[in-house]
Amino acid sequence: MGFTQKNIILSVDGNDVATIPNVIKSTDINSIQNVTVLIEHSKYKAEKLLVDAQQTAKTIKENTRKQTEEAVWARVINCINDFEAQRSYYFDKFEEQCKKVVTTTINCLLNDVPDEEKIKTTLLSVINQAREEKLATLWVNPKYYIFAGSIIKSSTWKLKEDSQLAEDACVLDVDTGKFKSSFQGRVDRLISVIKETYI
Repeated sequence: MGFTQKNIILSVDGNDVATIPNVIKSTDINSIQNVTVLIEHSKYKAEKLLVDAQQTAKTIKENTRKQTEEAVWARVINCINDFEAQRSYYFDKFEEQCKKVVTTTINCLLNDVPDEEKIKTTLLSVINQAREEKLATLWVNPKYYIFAGSIIKSSTWKLKEDSQLAEDACVLDVDTGKFKSSFQGRVDRLISVIKETYI
């Protein structure tokens, strides 16, 4: 008797011993179930490892991108700072050159002004500021004593000499105090104003 779909015939020495139904024993079912559980567990672990690996790769990618962006921005900021430093340096140098040009130009122009014109300008400036003063004393360098006298001859002011004064300077002594003025001092103030305003 051979194999059939329903029965398995076992024979010993040509004699039929038993006919076993073609079913799987319960122990075999348990074994299969255990294998299935193991496979599912392994599948879960594999999927979890895959997710973890993907997340790790994503994190590394994001960190790498962030680090790259930070490095790039750091270089950009350094370049900007270097540019600003160089710009400030050259701007300061340019500003200093402009100041020298202005100062030199004004001084060269004023060097051509006659000395008498310088002291005259200074005296007239002082007189205009203290025109209402009746009692005053004007001090000038001895070199321009006579010249200064010709300018204030119509006033009641006294005129005195002071050899310590610069030739282009004078001092006005009134009740409220003494006021000193000089042509060079006015030029220096002019240059200072020009520098502050335009340079």
